[in-house]
Amino acid sequence: MEKTVIYTTFYDRDESYANLIFEWLISLRTLGNYKGEVIIFDYGISNSVKEQLENFSLGAPTLIKLNF
Repeated sequence: MEKTVIYTTFYDRDESYANLIFEWLISLRTLGNYKGEVIIFDYGISNSVKEQLENFSLGAPTLIKLNF
């Protein structure tokens, strides 16, 4: 059985940039009708954005913190 996983990397440089990840997730879940697993590799996500992602109503992504 095949399993599809969609992933991206993210670093929120400033507050306006953080909105982009939510636009991407909303599009993926609604327009793309994707119900599977989404992974975001965390290159520096603020705590407030992490909290919003963890409580994302359309399906919270898995966050993986990368040390660099």
